[in-house]
Amino acid sequence: MIRYTLLALVASLFLVQIVAAAPTITIHSPQQNQFLNSTTVFVNVSVNTTSNLSYKIDTANFSAFGQNTNSSSTTITALEGNHTLTIQVSDSSGNSTASAVFTIDSTPPNIILNSPENGAKLKAS
Repeated sequence: MIRYTLLALVASLFLVQIVAAAPTITIHSPQQNQFLNSTTVFVNVSVNTTSNLSYKIDTANFSAFGQNTNSSSTTITALEGNHTLTIQVSDSSGNSTASAVFTIDSTPPNIILNSPENGAKLKAS
């Protein structure tokens, strides 16, 4: 009886807290440092736990795109240039974020042919 009382007293002196690891986020698309030739961007992410997912581009506000899920996709529109996609995951252990930098360049190159001149006759050697 004394052991049980002592054990109960010791147990009541300590607070045990279990902290879950932060969610692991994988950004499948767009990939880090990817160059895209369209202003329409496919976003695809997965998480190692059931979560609520949000995204933002550059400095915009977060927009939800997945509730109580471990993967989600959406299509967004962005202007030409460099961008940072940030994914935010909210689950029972808190928030976690991951980012991918990508570039949109949908302007085709302007090629100028200097030689041979237009209409020039070439001689084979």
